[in-house]
Amino acid sequence: MASQVDHEVAAAHAAQTAPIDEPGVLAVNNKLLPPGQSFHVITLASGERVPTGTVAAFLYNLKAYDETADAAAAGQLDPATAQEKMEKIQDEMRLSLPLLRKLGMFELFSVEEWGSGTAKAGRKFVAEEARRNGW
Repeated sequence: MASQVDHEVAAAHAAQTAPIDEPGVLAVNNKLLPPGQSFHVITLASGERVPTGTVAAFLYNLKAYDETADAAAAGQLDPATAQEKMEKIQDEMRLSLPLLRKLGMFELFSVEEWGSGTAKAGRKFVAEEARRNGW
């Protein structure tokens, strides 16, 4: 019978080797650019392809998520509209998280740091997703 440690190791390995939805990530990243322009996809020395603009798009979405949550909490946005907007942003952030994980985001700031203390809604969402994925 597999132990809890075996399951955690397997989950960590799966998360680290999770495939990147390159077209999906690139589509999210390209929303930052004027129509007709596109970020490039580069190939790292390891042979892995990485869509550029991912960190910028992630930070943009993180800020938009926090602003939406703050507006909803202040009564400036109706709950249904806020929920719909936040779910869309969550989907976009989920696409980028496997790539950001591979690039070392959770080595720079641990999952606990992302969601600790007075972290805003976006950071708490990132921490919850990381925990859900076994990172």
